[in-house]
Amino acid sequence: MLDLPAPVVAGATPRPWRWLQFGMVGVVGFVLDAGLLSLLMASGWSVLQARTVSFLVAVSGTWLINRAWTFRDRRSVVRAGSYVLYVVVQLLGAGINLGCFFVLIERWPALLEVPVVPLGVGALVSLAFNFGCATLFVFQVRPHGR
Repeated sequence: MLDLPAPVVAGATPRPWRWLQFGMVGVVGFVLDAGLLSLLMASGWSVLQARTVSFLVAVSGTWLINRAWTFRDRRSVVRAGSYVLYVVVQLLGAGINLGCFFVLIERWPALLEVPVVPLGVGALVSLAFNFGCATLFVFQVRPHGR
């Protein structure tokens, strides 16, 4: 049987559920991102303008949901600093995602026939990175008085 460490604070979400919650919030973020991107482009926005706005809306939405639900037991974090750090982590995660995608295609060109495979690998690697950084840096538990 897996012996999980005691929560850091009373009412903390156990780690396995926190992973699941983080992933579910990511799905919501994807829907926000894809939906707004499609809507803005259909309204005549350039892809760069639409993608910038849709990304920022999705990141803002996932930060709010993660703060309120996934990491609700870690609300002692300063909001503005937490948000900025979250955006930085998400940008780094996006870079990791793209990097994995292109490295895999470069190494195994046959993957161009099934791009969902390198896309999926990149998504999983960046999910792990984003979750780790969110847990360790963005929504970290801070002692009272700091």
